[in-house]
This record gives sequence, structure tokens and C-alpha cells, in this order.
Amino acid sequence: MDIDEKSHNEEYEQCLELVRVRILNKGKDELRDEIKRKEKTILRYFRPTWDQYFMKIADIARRRSNCMKASVGAVIVNDENRVVSTGYNGTPKQIPSCYKMGCERCNKN
Repeated sequence: MDIDEKSHNEEYEQCLELVRVRILNKGKDELRDEIKRKEKTILRYFRPTWDQYFMKIADIARRRSNCMKASVGAVIVNDENRVVSTGYNGTPKQIPSCYKMGCERCNKN
């Protein structure tokens, strides 16, 4: 085994340590069976919980904020896990945004 191959093998082993779910493709039928056996494990790692899902939505909404001091996003959800509304903070329409140096709250300090 030469140096390059040894280095490659070490990197490969390091990558395997980071793997959460390992599925070997040994053919169509075997692959399908392997996925079915590991379905719950796969979903646990890759499908977010409802709380995680809604927090990601709130984070995306927060990014629409034009406040330089505190960008806040919100999601209202009903008891059936349906999004009712989303929102974010910012300056009122008649006041220039923080980015245009119009918000007194952000310009005070």
C-alpha cells in the first residue's frame, strides 16, 4: 500500500465515523429491504420534529426583518400543526429602515 492509498483509507475511515445511517447498495431488492429495515432511523435523523420545523420557519421569517438590533421571526400554529401565520419585526412603513439610518432605536447607541 503506497502513501496516497494509506492517506485515502485514513480519510475514508474518518468519514465513516461521521456517518449516522449506513446503507449498502447490494442491488435493487437488497437496497429496498435495507431501507425498510432502517426507515425509522433514517426518519429520526433527517425528518425534523414539528418544533424543529416551525423554528426553522421562524428563523427564515426573522431574516426578513430590517431591524439591526433585534431581528425576530414568529410562527402561529394551530393544534393540528398547521401554520396560521408568520411574521417578523421591522420599522413602520413611514419611517426609513435601520439600514437607511432611519430607526431611532437602532441609532441611539
